[in-house]
Amino acid sequence: MKAKLNKWTLILMSGLLITSTVTAAIMVNPAAGWTAEAIMDTEEGSIIF
Repeated sequence: MKAKLNKWTLILMSGLLITSTVTAAIMVNPAAGWTAEAIMDTEEGSIIF
């Protein structure tokens, strides 16, 4: 039980860390936001820069 709890805690913490890091990077660096938008547009079949 303890091993599972630690594993899920680690996954959740790393997920939050990644999310907050990406959010901060986009807020600080507009180019990161443009890149994210370009990637999203690419998934839809068109590239917009």
